[in-house]
Amino acid sequence: MSAILLLVFRDSILGFVAGIQLSTNRLLSIGDWIEMPQFRANGAVIDVSLTKVSVENWDNTITHIPAYKFIEEAFTKLGRHEQIWSTTDIPTNHT
Repeated sequence: MSAILLLVFRDSILGFVAGIQLSTNRLLSIGDWIEMPQFRANGAVIDVSLTKVSVENWDNTITHIPAYKFIEEAFTKLGRHEQIWSTTDIPTNHT
């Protein structure tokens, strides 16, 4: 009986535990730019909950990824959204 319950609630349990790990270890936070090609995610994190992470992709689509996938699979964290898209003033010498 317990094996059946474990199979039924496997994703929920894994998501909950992974969500706690993501939060306590600060692996992801809102505004981080991530790439996770296996989920077609390439954009800024807009929500981190105990069960899922929502990513707004560069084309304005939103991808929801189960939190436990960030523990099981590889992903690339490129930095903060503001850092990636920030502009720098380049001084010009007009004489």
